[in-house]
Amino acid sequence: MAGYIRVSTEEQAEKGFSLEEQRDRLVAYCKAMGWPAPTIYEDDGYSAKDLRRPELTRLLSDVKTEKYTLIITTKLDRLSRRLFDILSVIDYLEKHNCSYVSATEAFDTTTPAGRMTLQILGMVAEFERERISERVRDNMRSIARKGEKIISRPCFGYEVKNGSLEINLEESLAVLQMAKWVLEGHGAWEIAKRLNERGITTKDGNQWQDRVVRELLKRETLVGDFVYNRTYRKGTRIFTRPEEEWIRIENHHEPILDRDTFDAIQKIFQSRKQSASRYVDETNYLLTGLLVCTHCGGKMVGRKDSKHGKNIYYRYVCNTYMKKGGCYFHHLLRDDLESAIIGEIKRITIANTNDLEIAVAKTNSEKRADKLPFKIAFVNWI
Repeated sequence: MAGYIRVSTEEQAEKGFSLEEQRDRLVAYCKAMGWPAPTIYEDDGYSAKDLRRPELTRLLSDVKTEKYTLIITTKLDRLSRRLFDILSVIDYLEKHNCSYVSATEAFDTTTPAGRMTLQILGMVAEFERERISERVRDNMRSIARKGEKIISRPCFGYEVKNGSLEINLEESLAVLQMAKWVLEGHGAWEIAKRLNERGITTKDGNQWQDRVVRELLKRETLVGDFVYNRTYRKGTRIFTRPEEEWIRIENHHEPILDRDTFDAIQKIFQSRKQSASRYVDETNYLLTGLLVCTHCGGKMVGRKDSKHGKNIYYRYVCNTYMKKGGCYFHHLLRDDLESAIIGEIKRITIANTNDLEIAVAKTNSEKRADKLPFKIAFVNWI
Protein backbone atom coordinates (compact mmCIF):
# COMPACT_ATOMS: atom_id res chain seq x y z
CA MET A 1 0.00 0.00 0.00
CA ALA A 2 1.22 3.49 -0.88
CA GLY A 3 0.10 6.94 0.23
CA TYR A 4 0.56 10.08 -1.86
CA ILE A 5 0.71 13.55 -0.30
CA ARG A 6 1.22 16.87 -2.04
CA VAL A 7 1.32 20.55 -1.21
CA SER A 8 1.75 23.51 -3.56
CA THR A 9 3.73 26.63 -2.76
CA GLU A 10 0.52 28.61 -2.16
CA GLU A 11 -0.95 25.95 0.14
CA GLN A 12 2.06 25.57 2.42
CA ALA A 13 0.85 28.29 4.77
CA GLU A 14 -2.79 27.17 4.80
CA LYS A 15 -4.16 25.14 7.68
CA GLY A 16 -4.94 21.52 6.87
CA PHE A 17 -2.74 21.34 3.80
CA SER A 18 0.67 20.69 5.35
CA LEU A 19 2.53 17.51 4.44
CA GLU A 20 2.72 16.48 8.07
CA GLU A 21 -1.05 16.86 8.45
CA GLN A 22 -1.69 14.74 5.36
CA ARG A 23 0.76 12.07 6.50
CA ASP A 24 -0.91 11.79 9.93
CA ARG A 25 -4.36 11.51 8.34
CA LEU A 26 -3.29 8.69 6.03
CA VAL A 27 -1.64 6.72 8.83
CA ALA A 28 -4.70 7.17 11.09
CA TYR A 29 -7.11 6.16 8.30
CA CYS A 30 -5.14 3.01 7.48
CA LYS A 31 -5.00 2.10 11.16
CA ALA A 32 -8.77 2.54 11.49
CA MET A 33 -9.33 0.32 8.45
CA GLY A 34 -6.98 -2.33 9.79
CA TRP A 35 -4.49 -1.78 6.98
CA PRO A 36 -0.71 -1.61 7.36
CA ALA A 37 0.96 1.80 7.43
CA PRO A 38 1.41 3.10 3.85
CA THR A 39 4.67 3.90 2.11
CA ILE A 40 4.54 7.67 1.65
CA TYR A 41 5.40 9.51 -1.57
CA GLU A 42 5.43 13.29 -1.17
CA ASP A 43 5.69 16.19 -3.63
CA ASP A 44 6.57 19.38 -1.77
CA GLY A 45 5.81 22.63 -3.63
CA TYR A 46 4.07 21.17 -6.70
CA SER A 47 0.74 22.34 -8.10
CA ALA A 48 -2.03 19.94 -9.18
CA LYS A 49 -2.47 21.67 -12.54
CA ASP A 50 -0.81 18.69 -14.28
CA LEU A 51 0.80 15.33 -13.52
CA ARG A 52 4.42 16.43 -14.02
CA ARG A 53 5.55 15.76 -10.43
CA PRO A 54 8.65 13.70 -9.53
CA GLU A 55 7.22 11.61 -6.68
CA LEU A 56 3.93 10.97 -8.47
CA THR A 57 5.91 9.81 -11.49
CA ARG A 58 7.97 7.49 -9.28
CA LEU A 59 4.80 6.15 -7.61
CA LEU A 60 3.15 5.35 -10.94
CA SER A 61 6.33 3.61 -12.09
CA ASP A 62 6.26 1.45 -8.94
CA VAL A 63 2.60 0.64 -9.58
CA LYS A 64 3.56 -0.61 -13.03
CA THR A 65 5.86 -3.17 -11.40
CA GLU A 66 2.87 -4.34 -9.29
CA LYS A 67 4.57 -3.16 -6.12
CA TYR A 68 1.25 -1.82 -4.75
CA THR A 69 -2.40 -2.87 -4.98
CA LEU A 70 -3.85 0.23 -3.28
CA ILE A 71 -3.08 3.96 -3.48
CA ILE A 72 -4.51 6.37 -0.91
CA THR A 73 -4.62 10.18 -0.63
CA THR A 74 -6.28 12.46 1.94
CA LYS A 75 -8.39 14.19 -0.74
CA LEU A 76 -8.99 13.80 -4.44
CA ASP A 77 -7.39 17.16 -5.28
CA ARG A 78 -4.08 15.92 -3.83
CA LEU A 79 -3.93 13.66 -6.86
CA SER A 80 -5.05 16.29 -9.39
CA ARG A 81 -7.54 19.11 -9.90
CA ARG A 82 -8.19 18.19 -13.54
CA LEU A 83 -10.89 15.61 -14.24
CA PHE A 84 -9.07 14.30 -17.30
CA ASP A 85 -5.88 13.70 -15.30
CA ILE A 86 -7.78 12.03 -12.46
CA LEU A 87 -9.56 9.61 -14.77
CA SER A 88 -6.32 8.92 -16.62
CA VAL A 89 -4.56 7.99 -13.37
CA ILE A 90 -7.47 5.80 -12.22
CA ASP A 91 -7.53 3.97 -15.57
CA TYR A 92 -3.77 3.49 -15.31
CA LEU A 93 -4.10 2.04 -11.80
CA GLU A 94 -6.87 -0.33 -12.86
CA LYS A 95 -4.79 -1.65 -15.76
CA HIS A 96 -2.13 -2.62 -13.22
CA ASN A 97 -4.58 -4.16 -10.71
CA CYS A 98 -4.32 -1.26 -8.28
CA SER A 99 -7.23 0.52 -6.54
CA TYR A 100 -7.52 4.11 -5.37
CA VAL A 101 -9.02 5.44 -2.13
CA SER A 102 -9.59 8.99 -0.88
CA ALA A 103 -9.55 9.08 2.93
CA THR A 104 -11.93 12.07 3.05
CA GLU A 105 -14.26 11.39 0.10
CA ALA A 106 -14.55 7.64 0.70
CA PHE A 107 -15.45 5.62 -2.40
CA ASP A 108 -14.46 2.40 -4.14
CA THR A 109 -13.19 2.79 -7.71
CA THR A 110 -13.98 -0.81 -8.55
CA THR A 111 -17.76 -0.17 -8.53
CA PRO A 112 -19.89 1.87 -10.98
CA ALA A 113 -21.19 4.01 -8.10
CA GLY A 114 -17.65 4.68 -6.96
CA ARG A 115 -16.56 5.77 -10.43
CA MET A 116 -19.58 8.06 -10.74
CA THR A 117 -18.71 9.67 -7.39
CA LEU A 118 -15.14 10.05 -8.57
CA GLN A 119 -16.19 11.84 -11.76
CA ILE A 120 -18.53 14.20 -9.88
CA LEU A 121 -15.83 15.10 -7.35
CA GLY A 122 -13.31 15.49 -10.16
CA MET A 123 -15.57 17.94 -12.00
CA VAL A 124 -16.05 19.96 -8.81
CA ALA A 125 -12.29 20.08 -8.22
CA GLU A 126 -11.65 21.14 -11.84
CA PHE A 127 -14.36 23.81 -11.63
CA GLU A 128 -12.82 25.15 -8.42
CA ARG A 129 -9.38 25.36 -10.01
CA GLU A 130 -10.74 27.16 -13.09
CA ARG A 131 -12.53 29.68 -10.88
CA ILE A 132 -9.37 30.31 -8.90
CA SER A 133 -7.38 30.73 -12.14
CA GLU A 134 -9.98 33.17 -13.46
CA ARG A 135 -9.81 35.28 -10.29
CA VAL A 136 -6.00 35.28 -10.43
CA ARG A 137 -6.03 36.41 -14.08
CA ASP A 138 -8.50 39.21 -13.33
CA ASN A 139 -6.38 40.34 -10.39
CA MET A 140 -3.20 40.29 -12.49
CA ARG A 141 -4.86 42.37 -15.23
CA SER A 142 -6.03 44.89 -12.64
CA ILE A 143 -2.51 45.23 -11.27
CA ALA A 144 -1.11 45.54 -14.80
CA ARG A 145 -3.54 48.34 -15.74
CA LYS A 146 -2.40 50.38 -12.74
CA GLY A 147 1.21 49.94 -13.83
CA GLU A 148 2.43 50.26 -10.26
CA LYS A 149 3.94 46.80 -9.95
CA ILE A 150 5.64 44.51 -12.46
CA ILE A 151 4.01 41.08 -12.43
CA SER A 152 5.72 39.57 -15.47
CA ARG A 153 9.24 38.30 -15.97
CA PRO A 154 11.68 41.01 -17.14
CA CYS A 155 13.24 40.76 -20.57
CA PHE A 156 16.96 40.83 -21.25
CA GLY A 157 18.27 44.27 -20.31
CA TYR A 158 16.09 44.75 -17.22
CA GLU A 159 15.67 43.53 -13.65
CA VAL A 160 12.67 43.77 -11.33
CA LYS A 161 13.48 45.49 -8.04
CA ASN A 162 10.78 46.37 -5.51
CA GLY A 163 8.13 45.73 -8.15
CA SER A 164 9.69 48.13 -10.69
CA LEU A 165 11.67 47.63 -13.88
CA GLU A 166 15.25 48.80 -13.58
CA ILE A 167 17.95 48.68 -16.24
CA ASN A 168 20.59 45.97 -15.92
CA LEU A 169 23.71 47.88 -16.98
CA GLU A 170 25.67 44.93 -18.37
CA GLU A 171 22.73 43.53 -20.32
CA SER A 172 21.67 46.97 -21.57
CA LEU A 173 25.12 47.47 -23.11
CA ALA A 174 24.62 44.20 -25.00
CA VAL A 175 21.20 45.40 -26.22
CA LEU A 176 22.73 48.65 -27.48
CA GLN A 177 25.42 46.68 -29.28
CA MET A 178 22.78 44.44 -30.91
CA ALA A 179 20.89 47.50 -32.12
CA LYS A 180 24.10 48.98 -33.53
CA TRP A 181 24.85 45.78 -35.42
CA VAL A 182 21.35 45.67 -36.93
CA LEU A 183 21.66 49.26 -38.16
CA GLU A 184 25.07 48.39 -39.65
CA GLY A 185 23.40 45.69 -41.74
CA HIS A 186 24.11 42.54 -39.73
CA GLY A 187 21.34 39.94 -39.51
CA ALA A 188 19.99 38.22 -36.41
CA TRP A 189 21.99 35.07 -37.16
CA GLU A 190 25.27 37.01 -37.33
CA ILE A 191 24.39 38.88 -34.12
CA ALA A 192 23.62 35.62 -32.28
CA LYS A 193 26.94 34.21 -33.45
CA ARG A 194 28.85 37.26 -32.20
CA LEU A 195 27.13 37.19 -28.81
CA ASN A 196 27.88 33.50 -28.37
CA GLU A 197 31.52 33.98 -29.36
CA ARG A 198 31.85 36.69 -26.71
CA GLY A 199 30.35 34.48 -24.03
CA ILE A 200 27.23 36.65 -23.59
CA THR A 201 24.25 34.47 -22.65
CA THR A 202 20.49 35.01 -22.53
CA LYS A 203 18.54 35.73 -19.35
CA ASP A 204 18.28 31.96 -18.80
CA GLY A 205 22.00 31.41 -19.35
CA ASN A 206 21.49 29.81 -22.77
CA GLN A 207 23.20 30.55 -26.06
CA TRP A 208 21.58 33.03 -28.41
CA GLN A 209 19.64 32.01 -31.49
CA ASP A 210 18.57 34.21 -34.39
CA ARG A 211 14.91 33.89 -33.37
CA VAL A 212 15.66 34.98 -29.78
CA VAL A 213 17.60 38.03 -31.02
CA ARG A 214 14.69 39.12 -33.24
CA GLU A 215 12.10 38.60 -30.51
CA LEU A 216 14.11 40.69 -28.03
CA LEU A 217 14.67 43.60 -30.41
CA LYS A 218 10.93 43.67 -31.21
CA ARG A 219 9.89 44.13 -27.57
CA GLU A 220 8.39 47.52 -26.69
CA THR A 221 9.93 47.15 -23.24
CA LEU A 222 13.21 48.39 -24.71
CA VAL A 223 11.68 51.83 -25.46
CA GLY A 224 10.06 52.19 -22.04
CA ASP A 225 6.58 50.83 -22.79
CA PHE A 226 4.90 48.19 -20.64
CA VAL A 227 2.78 45.62 -22.49
CA TYR A 228 0.78 42.90 -20.72
CA ASN A 229 -1.83 40.33 -21.77
CA ARG A 230 -0.30 40.02 -25.23
CA THR A 231 -0.25 36.21 -25.31
CA TYR A 232 -1.99 33.25 -23.72
CA ARG A 233 -1.19 29.58 -23.41
CA LYS A 234 -3.46 26.77 -24.56
CA GLY A 235 -1.96 23.41 -23.72
CA THR A 236 1.66 23.58 -24.84
CA ARG A 237 1.08 26.26 -27.51
CA ILE A 238 1.26 30.04 -27.11
CA PHE A 239 -1.15 32.29 -29.01
CA THR A 240 -1.24 36.08 -29.48
CA ARG A 241 -4.38 37.95 -28.44
CA PRO A 242 -5.95 40.68 -30.61
CA GLU A 243 -4.05 43.95 -30.07
CA GLU A 244 -7.11 45.68 -28.60
CA GLU A 245 -6.94 43.25 -25.66
CA TRP A 246 -3.36 44.17 -24.81
CA ILE A 247 -2.70 46.29 -21.74
CA ARG A 248 -0.23 48.97 -22.82
CA ILE A 249 1.30 51.78 -20.77
CA GLU A 250 3.64 54.10 -22.65
CA ASN A 251 6.67 55.73 -21.00
CA HIS A 252 6.30 53.34 -18.10
CA HIS A 253 9.98 52.91 -17.26
CA GLU A 254 13.45 54.04 -18.33
CA PRO A 255 14.15 53.02 -21.95
CA ILE A 256 17.30 51.42 -23.35
CA LEU A 257 16.64 52.36 -26.99
CA ASP A 258 15.17 55.58 -28.36
CA ARG A 259 12.03 55.23 -30.47
CA ASP A 260 13.66 56.24 -33.75
CA THR A 261 16.26 53.49 -33.39
CA PHE A 262 13.58 50.96 -32.39
CA ASP A 263 11.37 51.86 -35.38
CA ALA A 264 14.33 51.64 -37.75
CA ILE A 265 15.12 48.13 -36.47
CA GLN A 266 11.52 47.02 -37.03
CA LYS A 267 11.60 48.27 -40.62
CA ILE A 268 14.83 46.38 -41.26
CA PHE A 269 13.42 43.14 -39.83
CA GLN A 270 10.24 43.53 -41.87
CA SER A 271 12.11 44.13 -45.12
CA ARG A 272 14.31 41.09 -44.54
CA LYS A 273 11.29 38.94 -43.76
CA GLN A 274 9.69 39.86 -47.08
CA SER A 275 12.84 39.27 -49.13
CA ALA A 276 14.10 36.12 -47.41
CA SER A 277 15.29 33.56 -49.95
CA ARG A 278 16.03 30.63 -47.67
CA TYR A 279 13.92 28.71 -45.23
CA VAL A 280 13.65 25.35 -43.49
CA ASP A 281 10.98 23.07 -44.91
CA GLU A 282 10.99 19.89 -42.83
CA THR A 283 8.08 18.33 -44.68
CA ASN A 284 10.34 17.84 -47.70
CA TYR A 285 13.16 16.10 -45.84
CA LEU A 286 12.87 12.40 -44.96
CA LEU A 287 15.85 12.37 -42.56
CA THR A 288 15.02 15.42 -40.45
CA GLY A 289 15.85 14.66 -36.81
CA LEU A 290 17.81 11.51 -37.74
CA LEU A 291 21.06 12.99 -39.04
CA VAL A 292 23.67 14.17 -36.53
CA CYS A 293 26.59 16.50 -37.21
CA THR A 294 29.84 14.63 -36.46
CA HIS A 295 31.62 17.91 -35.67
CA CYS A 296 29.40 19.30 -32.90
CA GLY A 297 26.79 16.59 -32.24
CA GLY A 298 23.89 18.84 -33.27
CA LYS A 299 21.00 17.83 -35.52
CA MET A 300 21.18 18.25 -39.30
CA VAL A 301 18.09 20.01 -40.67
CA GLY A 302 16.72 20.66 -44.14
CA ARG A 303 17.34 23.96 -45.88
CA LYS A 304 16.34 25.29 -49.26
CA ASP A 305 18.75 27.72 -50.96
CA SER A 306 18.57 29.59 -54.21
CA LYS A 307 21.05 31.81 -55.98
CA HIS A 308 19.56 34.86 -57.67
CA GLY A 309 16.25 33.02 -57.87
CA LYS A 310 17.85 30.21 -59.87
CA ASN A 311 19.65 26.94 -59.14
CA ILE A 312 17.58 25.82 -56.15
CA TYR A 313 19.44 23.52 -53.73
CA TYR A 314 17.90 21.17 -51.17
CA ARG A 315 20.45 20.35 -48.50
CA TYR A 316 20.94 19.14 -44.93
CA VAL A 317 22.97 21.59 -42.85
CA CYS A 318 24.07 21.73 -39.21
CA ASN A 319 21.34 23.19 -36.98
CA THR A 320 23.94 24.58 -34.56
CA TYR A 321 25.35 26.64 -37.40
CA MET A 322 21.91 27.65 -38.67
CA LYS A 323 20.52 28.96 -35.37
CA LYS A 324 23.49 29.89 -33.19
CA GLY A 325 26.37 30.49 -35.57
CA GLY A 326 28.29 27.68 -33.92
CA CYS A 327 30.11 24.88 -35.73
CA TYR A 328 30.60 25.86 -39.41
CA PHE A 329 28.73 25.61 -42.70
CA HIS A 330 28.83 22.16 -44.25
CA HIS A 331 26.08 20.36 -46.09
CA LEU A 332 24.80 17.17 -47.66
CA LEU A 333 22.66 17.21 -50.79
CA ARG A 334 19.20 15.92 -49.86
CA ASP A 335 18.37 13.92 -52.98
CA ASP A 336 21.76 12.18 -53.18
CA LEU A 337 21.75 11.22 -49.50
CA GLU A 338 18.14 10.03 -49.35
CA SER A 339 18.51 8.01 -52.56
CA ALA A 340 21.66 6.34 -51.22
CA ILE A 341 20.00 5.40 -47.90
CA ILE A 342 16.83 4.08 -49.51
CA GLY A 343 18.93 2.11 -51.99
CA GLU A 344 20.95 0.61 -49.14
CA ILE A 345 17.77 -0.41 -47.30
CA LYS A 346 16.51 -2.13 -50.44
CA ARG A 347 19.86 -3.91 -50.86
CA ILE A 348 19.89 -5.14 -47.26
CA THR A 349 16.27 -6.27 -47.53
CA ILE A 350 17.02 -8.39 -50.59
CA ALA A 351 20.34 -9.76 -49.34
CA ASN A 352 19.31 -10.66 -45.76
CA THR A 353 17.30 -13.80 -45.08
CA ASN A 354 15.82 -12.41 -41.85
CA ASP A 355 12.71 -10.26 -41.79
CA LEU A 356 13.17 -6.50 -41.80
CA GLU A 357 10.49 -4.50 -40.04
CA ILE A 358 10.13 -0.92 -41.24
CA ALA A 359 7.63 1.40 -39.58
CA VAL A 360 6.51 4.23 -41.87
CA ALA A 361 4.38 7.31 -41.36
CA LYS A 362 2.35 8.75 -44.24
CA THR A 363 2.52 12.47 -44.84
CA ASN A 364 -0.49 14.80 -44.91
CA SER A 365 1.22 17.38 -47.07
CA GLU A 366 -0.12 17.81 -50.59
CA LYS A 367 3.27 19.16 -51.60
CA ARG A 368 4.72 15.68 -51.41
CA ALA A 369 2.04 13.95 -53.45
CA ASP A 370 4.55 13.34 -56.23
CA LYS A 371 7.31 12.28 -53.82
CA LEU A 372 7.86 9.27 -51.60
CA PRO A 373 4.69 8.93 -49.46
CA PHE A 374 6.54 7.92 -46.31
CA LYS A 375 9.45 8.63 -44.06
CA ILE A 376 11.49 5.94 -42.32
CA ALA A 377 10.66 6.10 -38.64
CA PHE A 378 12.13 2.87 -37.25
CA VAL A 379 14.21 -0.01 -38.58
CA ASN A 380 14.59 -3.25 -36.68
CA TRP A 381 15.77 -6.75 -37.57
CA ILE A 382 13.45 -9.44 -36.23
